[in-house]
Formats: sequence, C-alpha cells, structure tokens
Amino acid sequence: MKENSKRTIPGFGMRTTKTAIAVTVSFILITLLNQSHILISPALNFLGALQACTAAVICMETSVAQSIKSGISLFIGTFIGAGFGCLVLLLSFQLNSDWALTLLDTVKIFLGIMLSIAACNIVKQASASTMSCIVFNIVVLSPPPDGQNPYLGAVSRIVETALGIIVAVAVNHFFNNRKKDKQ
Repeated sequence: MKENSKRTIPGFGMRTTKTAIAVTVSFILITLLNQSHILISPALNFLGALQACTAAVICMETSVAQSIKSGISLFIGTFIGAGFGCLVLLLSFQLNSDWALTLLDTVKIFLGIMLSIAACNIVKQASASTMSCIVFNIVVLSPPPDGQNPYLGAVSRIVETALGIIVAVAVNHFFNNRKKDKQ
C-alpha cells in the first residue's frame, strides 16, 4: 500500500459529496422561498423542490466547465418544455378540454413531445430534449389548483430549474477551488 494513499469509503467520492450538498442546498432554498411566499406558484411547492433538486443532480459534473455546459443544456430544455407545455394548455383551454385523458389530450401530448424534441434538435441542444420532455409533462399533466394561473406554473419550473443549476455550479466551483488551494 502506498504511504500517501487516502482512505476513502467506496462510493463516497467528491462528486457524491458535491451532489448531496447541492441537492440539500437547493431543497433548503426552495423551502425558504416557499415559506416566504416568494415563489410564483407555492401551491405546487413539491414540484418546485423536485425540479430544483433534479436540476442540481443533473448539473453536478466533475468540473465546473462541465457543470456549466450541462446547466445551459438543462435550462434550454426546461425553457422549451415549459413553452410547449403552455401552448398545449392554451389549446386545451380554447377547446374547453378537461384534464381527463381523451383522444384529443393524447394527440396534444404526442405532438408536444415531438415538438419539444424537434426544437431542441433545431437549436443544436439534443441533450436538452430529455429535460424538455420532463418539464413539458410536468406543466401539462399536473394542473394547478383551481383559481391559479397555469402559466405561472411553467414559469415556476424555469425559475426552480435555474436555482438548482446555479447551486450545483456554485457548489462545484467552491469545492474545485478548495482542491486547488490545497495543492
């Protein structure tokens, strides 16, 4: 055994630690924002925590540059998915369609997913298509409580994703700078 080798617990490396910290910080920030009524759609706060924490997990990479690249792709996907989700909601309201799974709703979901993926491909962000589809589904399939503007839910998903991205990049930057300082 090498004299200078570090003892580590298998599976608990720096990326694991950074990811856990970023998710925890994202959760705390979303919780504080919900309690302060700062978020646009606090009635759907479980989605806010899910969106921010998911963004933090997806964006945590081995380097800050990779986290930024991943974050940009994630944000673009979120924006596209939320946009097409809003279009489908608008179409649903114009046609007086309820949230029941009807043939028309099925067609709208199919077309929304297709358009979300195509839009990501058009802007040369194919890696953003997964998040685009996830956010599209969240916007379309999780209706807001009665009396709440459904479009604000889409905006909330964008804000929450941005929060998770920012936290992940900041945590990654902090730990990468600490590693450089020790060297």
